[in-house]
Amino acid sequence: MGWNKITAVIISRLFPNSRRGLKERLRLDHEDAVSLYDQGNYDQALTKIDGNFPLAEKLGEMDSDRADYLDLAADFFHRTGNYSLSEKPARSSLRIRECIFGEDDPAISESLNNLGLLFYAQGRDDEAVDQFSRLSNILKKHSPETRELAICLDNLAAALRRLDRSAEAETATARASAIREKLE
Repeated sequence: MGWNKITAVIISRLFPNSRRGLKERLRLDHEDAVSLYDQGNYDQALTKIDGNFPLAEKLGEMDSDRADYLDLAADFFHRTGNYSLSEKPARSSLRIRECIFGEDDPAISESLNNLGLLFYAQGRDDEAVDQFSRLSNILKKHSPETRELAICLDNLAAALRRLDRSAEAETATARASAIREKLE
């Protein structure tokens, strides 16, 4: 066990009801759930993640740390193929981030991307296009020549292709390629 994990365990046990203690416990439990899942203990992993939602609520209704936990939970459910369980925390995280940072701030990027990937995985391509388009507009405005924008445009292009909107997909792919060339 590394020093960071030891420190997190100590903080979570010494100050269980403090903001930092709650945050560390949520992070540690998430790591444990991923480990349990990787070992094939699916039910235990899901129980651990699901059981921490009330704990995350103690961080506050509109709290960025709560949004972080919701993103982790949504990602966990998505990675494990539990798409129906993934959507609610993903949407909640986005709502919290929009309230804190605004609807056009790069701080909502992770939440938009997670929703886009979730919709794409479910074949809900119109909704995926909406999320990736919104994300690409935010990134173009705030950080126009980044790897994140190139990835977002590739995701957008994939969803557009599945909707037989190949001309728009090619435009997105060409823009992503141009960004990558500039970054090399």
